[in-house]
Amino acid sequence: MISNKYWLAIIKILIFSVFVLFLIYTFIDKSHLYVVVKQSFSIFIQNPIILIIILLFSVINWMTEIKKWQVLVNSFKKISFLEATIQTLTSHSMSLFTPYKTGDFAWKLMYFNKTNTKKILYLNAVNNLSIAVFTYIFGIVALVYLFLYHNLEILKFKNNLTFWVFMVLIVMATTSYLLIPYLKKIIKKHQLDLQIDYKSVGILALFKYLIFSHQFYVLLIFFNVSLPYSIAISGIFSVYIISSLFPILSIADVVVKGSVAILIFSQLSVEPEKIITITTLLWLFNFLFPSLIGGIMILTNNTKDWKLILKKTTA
Repeated sequence: MISNKYWLAIIKILIFSVFVLFLIYTFIDKSHLYVVVKQSFSIFIQNPIILIIILLFSVINWMTEIKKWQVLVNSFKKISFLEATIQTLTSHSMSLFTPYKTGDFAWKLMYFNKTNTKKILYLNAVNNLSIAVFTYIFGIVALVYLFLYHNLEILKFKNNLTFWVFMVLIVMATTSYLLIPYLKKIIKKHQLDLQIDYKSVGILALFKYLIFSHQFYVLLIFFNVSLPYSIAISGIFSVYIISSLFPILSIADVVVKGSVAILIFSQLSVEPEKIITITTLLWLFNFLFPSLIGGIMILTNNTKDWKLILKKTTA
């Protein structure tokens, strides 16, 4: 017989799931939602292998993110891949309603002693910065390529706003690069005693960036979008760098990325309906589903329970 504890956990999960579905229904335009469901259902029914491939991309994406966090934390404390998984997914779930994933950092602190607060703050900064560096580097190259060789109207400096956005991107990319030696100085100044394998972190961040970028590209192919690789991938890199400028709630990320993607790809003669469907599917597979898994972990076990589980895995 199922105990009251398990019934309570099931009820919590159901409430959380209904709440998230309500948010999806609220944030995504109703007509867009209809388009997404219709096109996705059509393509997945015709070729179910597509669903498996997209899911595989997302699994690799998140396994890379989890491994990156494990490598970072191992700089002062050895943790297992399972520990890193729990910390990463539950923290991701808690970042649902915060801009720039600030909730992610706050929740990760729950798994460590208060004496390690500065270390976790620093490691989380490195974790986010590692992706930002490649977003800016590839993004700026892509924008310049599209501007010089494909005459995209959005990239022409017809007004001051376009000019300043472009300048901000350059400054952010340069700042990200210059921050690396500065971050090393912070370690020495605050005596954080961290032995970070920056090379491994950088390789994992680059791999993750290429994985989720090419997941977008593969979906373009599946939806019969005929663009040369160089143009398609440049458009994708441009979407990610421009959307990174907006400090929006994580759950509303689909709205910003979708709008930017339509703006870019509509000038490359791609139907908006296909872009809406692709960006929504990416959001579901790479953001919402992992958030649901993390949310279930949080609802079925409190923080103390997870600490006990993590202790057992390292015993």
